[in-house]
Amino acid sequence: SLNLGYSYSGFGGSRASKPTSKVDMRGSLNLSTNWKVTFSNYFDIQRRSFTSQQYSLTRDLHCWQAGFVHRRFGDEYSFYFQIQIKAHRDLKYEQGKRGLGGTVPGFLN
Repeated sequence: SLNLGYSYSGFGGSRASKPTSKVDMRGSLNLSTNWKVTFSNYFDIQRRSFTSQQYSLTRDLHCWQAGFVHRRFGDEYSFYFQIQIKAHRDLKYEQGKRGLGGTVPGFLN
């Protein structure tokens, strides 16, 4: 699936405020029965650059589940990796910035 959005914010009555235009791109793709990729990107049209990007990759390993998330927000980069036993969600190994997994719908749920 692919979703595109556009937002425009005009002048706020102050000479200091400038109009902004952004494009939002979100999507997901099932690479196979067990592999899924999701992404979201925000592009600032005035600056001609991405303001944020996030990609995730999940894999169903029968009794296990694994996932990886990479996020860029401004000049900051972060990642999160987790592998867990499906029947015992509290038995897991994780590395990176905790909490990123919760930003992706369906990530290791």
